[in-house]
Amino acid sequence: GGRLLAAAEVAAFRRRASSVFVRVEAGLAAARALYERRGYAEVAATANLKFTLRTMRLDLAPDAALVAKPLVAADRSPPRVVVAEGDDAEVRFALASTLYPTMGVVFEHMGRKWVARREPDAPSAPTLDAASLIACALRPDAEPVWAWPRRPRKFLGEK
Repeated sequence: GGRLLAAAEVAAFRRRASSVFVRVEAGLAAARALYERRGYAEVAATANLKFTLRTMRLDLAPDAALVAKPLVAADRSPPRVVVAEGDDAEVRFALASTLYPTMGVVFEHMGRKWVARREPDAPSAPTLDAASLIACALRPDAEPVWAWPRRPRKFLGEK
């Protein structure tokens, strides 16, 4: 049940929906509590002859906004996310794994690999958990970047 609901929420987020609605029978207190734990809030109640349905709503605001630049062709980092839909300006997806403050995520969109990072890379930014909803602005004109910043190696004794 939880996986199916999460998949439906991500699909709605990718299609730029602002919220998701579910209807729950009023007598199912455990189900309502489960939805409330996921962030749903009760909006309305509809009475019928046999039972009452409670309508609950979840706002689909992005958890973070990232900026994506093309991946350097020599970098062989595999994409962690494949985005099939989206336009040339912004794509939306859910993170496959945890994203730490100064890390980037490699994703594939329209057959091209991208590196999405926060701008600026702030070490104090919050860590994003897996399944966080991401709105990512594409910068196709930007200079290609490495997935992970490359640092020149220093030898012992070198200053």
